[in-house]
Amino acid sequence: MRSLKTNNGDVDYNPERDAEAFNNSEGELDANLYDCKKCNNKGYVGIVKNGRMVTKECECMIVRRQRRYIKKSGLASTIKNMTMQTFEAKRSWQKQMKGKAKEYLESNAGAFFVGGQVGTGKTHICTAIAGKYLKAGNQTLYIKWRQETAWLRMNMNDQAYVNRIQELGKVPVLYIDDFLKTQSGKTPTESDIKIAFEVINERYQKNVRTIISSELTTGDMIEMEESVASRIIEMAQNKYVIDIGKDTNKNYRLGVKK
Repeated sequence: MRSLKTNNGDVDYNPERDAEAFNNSEGELDANLYDCKKCNNKGYVGIVKNGRMVTKECECMIVRRQRRYIKKSGLASTIKNMTMQTFEAKRSWQKQMKGKAKEYLESNAGAFFVGGQVGTGKTHICTAIAGKYLKAGNQTLYIKWRQETAWLRMNMNDQAYVNRIQELGKVPVLYIDDFLKTQSGKTPTESDIKIAFEVINERYQKNVRTIISSELTTGDMIEMEESVASRIIEMAQNKYVIDIGKDTNKNYRLGVKK
């Protein structure tokens, strides 16, 4: 709460009146994001405390932050459809994915990793997790690995690269889709591995929520760069690592029944 300046020498000072006048005044916050009738889009409401008018943050700010995070996350168009409720878990490995995802949301683990066979719903389950955080008002960022690393490689010798790595390292929730995926399935280059290590290491040091999907298993990654894989496994407490072995019978995009 914050106190507003008043003229204490004014015998006509009326905190209730001033609070009402403040609350009736119009604010400048984006009404399209959320049109609040309580604070009139100021973000604060006036109340009386200990005989003085003070302001406190309006409840609408929680909703505003939530909607702003969703808009900026890159997931605004998908979190409506890819939810825990819409993820079908009929087979054992699907039940494991869904069960581990729900457990992860209640845990203190830093990372959730699911990798391996394509077309198994990895993106769906990771989006569902990210959506839960977004809807709870947590700042969440979604990145497609190939697009992100293409930009980072071009700026590797620039301060912009350092700034972006730091940004990726500190965002409260980061969802990395298709981690270490390369064009035409080529082996990741030294630059790819360097970027992967720096992003994961930043988050490893802070132990912040990191959701990762990949076409690689942790075993595949260990063969490429053990330092990256081991950090992910440790962040996930080894419990929230799901490796799905290569099996086209699990690929629903090929018309296989789930």
